[in-house]
Amino acid sequence: MIFKLRGVISVMRRIHTRWLVLALVMTIALVSASFTGLVRATNDRVDSSSRLVTIYDHELEKTIITKSRTVKQALADAKIRVGRHDQVSPSLSSQLSRDSNIINIKRARPVTIVDEKSVRTRVMTAETDINKVSEQAGVKLRSHDIAQTTPIDSFLDSGGIGQVVEITRAKTVNLRLYGQRLTLRTQQKTIAGMLKEANIKLGASDTMSLPQQTGVSDGMDLQVWRNGVQTVDQVEAVPFETKVIEDAGKKLGYHEVQTAGHPGKKTVIYQVNMQNGVEVARQKISEVVTEAPIVQVEIKGTKVELPPGSHTDWMAMAGIAESDYGAVNYIISHESGWRVTAKGMGGAYGLPQALPGSKMGSVGADWATNPITQLRWFKQYCDRRYGGIQGAYAHWLKYHSY
Repeated sequence: MIFKLRGVISVMRRIHTRWLVLALVMTIALVSASFTGLVRATNDRVDSSSRLVTIYDHELEKTIITKSRTVKQALADAKIRVGRHDQVSPSLSSQLSRDSNIINIKRARPVTIVDEKSVRTRVMTAETDINKVSEQAGVKLRSHDIAQTTPIDSFLDSGGIGQVVEITRAKTVNLRLYGQRLTLRTQQKTIAGMLKEANIKLGASDTMSLPQQTGVSDGMDLQVWRNGVQTVDQVEAVPFETKVIEDAGKKLGYHEVQTAGHPGKKTVIYQVNMQNGVEVARQKISEVVTEAPIVQVEIKGTKVELPPGSHTDWMAMAGIAESDYGAVNYIISHESGWRVTAKGMGGAYGLPQALPGSKMGSVGADWATNPITQLRWFKQYCDRRYGGIQGAYAHWLKYHSY
């Protein structure tokens, strides 16, 4: 009886083992089929008709693959809604490129504009520039007006949440300077401060209709005389400055004018010496900026997408002999530190510091961003001028240049 029981147990163990093996085989088959289906599905998705789109929505980053052709359709595929006051770049009607696409969304928020602590204007806007926010709200800012953002101290006072922009208006002064009529706008407290701000320097014989320490009031009249001197005035342009912001998150070659510049105006007053009706001498005695220029702000992309591989890989792809790798590394390290977009004195550019950098265009149109193109030009230059890279290396060791 015991032997029979042992036989039954043995048979049951064999059957159980067979079932385990069969289950394992079926599991592997299912996983393999699922993986194959996933690969096929991925290949079906990423084809020539698909577009890769990365969306930046405030702090959210989302990447999708879509067959849509416009920005608007891509956002719909990503289930991202855009409000009427939100800003989308590129525009909703823009076509998607075959390469990777980047969509930026700036969300609108409520802004309350307080003009001289009394007049309140509310607007929904995605703009961050105070001048543009004010313009969108129909509030005009003039020269020397101050607009600044402030935190909300009271929910009830502000009428809601969001951002508050407070505007302090400049005072207007009607100035008659040496017979010429000028209109000045200022935040200064006294006449002396206003004259200094406007770069008006009084002579020893000059007189004013009001003392210099008189407080400035809006619409006040002020006269300055210079006895025995004939003066003329001339309106001249004041050029605007350009501020360039380098953005490492945007590709090299990207350029955007964030704020357009605009020239200002100045009134220049000259002291003129006339003899028998003829001007024989002229001297500038004062100039007043009546309209301040607007600084132009430009965004410039600096991101360079380098080919994969090490410096050694680049040299190999540029056709440089392995025996020359050490010499090339020494020269390039000292010239540019292996920075593809390195800029040197006089317009030198790139890994080899070609002067000018556009010389490397003889090798390839991508000379400004492709290290392999730059190294190919470097090799040709060394071969032509020094008979090879070793000759250039010997020259560099002796003269610290090549």
